Order: sequence, then C-alpha cells, then structure tokens
Amino acid sequence: MKEKFTSLLSRCFEDEAITKTIVNNLESLRFFKAPASTRYHLNVEGGLVQHSLSVCDIAMRLREMAVSANPELEEKLPLRSVILCALLHDICKAEVYKTTLRNVKNDATG
Repeated sequence: MKEKFTSLLSRCFEDEAITKTIVNNLESLRFFKAPASTRYHLNVEGGLVQHSLSVCDIAMRLREMAVSANPELEEKLPLRSVILCALLHDICKAEVYKTTLRNVKNDATG
C-alpha cells in the first residue's frame, strides 16, 4: 500500500524530492502503520493508508464523472489537487490512534 500511495503522490509533484520528503515525514509519524480508527472502519495496522487510498480512488472517479459531464471542470478540478487532498486528508490521525485488541477475555478473571 505504501508503494501505491507513493506512486499516486508522485503524480502531484514535478520534483521527486518533494514526494520523498513527504513520505519520509509520514513514515516518522507511523502513518503507514496507523489504524484508521479505534472502533470502526479499518482498525488494523495500515488501516489509515488503506482508507486514504480508498478515498483517493473514489475522489478520482468522482472527478472523472464530473469532467465527463462538464468538460469545463477539467481546469477547475486538477487531478493532482484531487489526489493530494484525498491522500492527505487524514494525516492528522497518524499519531492519534493505536491498534488495540478489544473485547478480549482476561484469563486471570475466569
């Protein structure tokens, strides 16, 4: 998933160094290992990047449909902006959630 994320992100910048800097910063935040939530969707290691890729896929499809219906939107909805916003929309959650087990029986209590 990290490779797919990086590949999509690289479409947003002409300078590959920018992509590498962003990815390195996301790694230091443990973005690629973080869950997307603690109780709901994608509460697994890597869930946050998986969620971000799903949002990006949907956003690109919506853009494609909008531009097909109204070609004037091509300039107003640059693909690179859609990708960038979708991929990075939840980066603030990278250090918030931790993968945990819940509803696990404690053998010590019987």
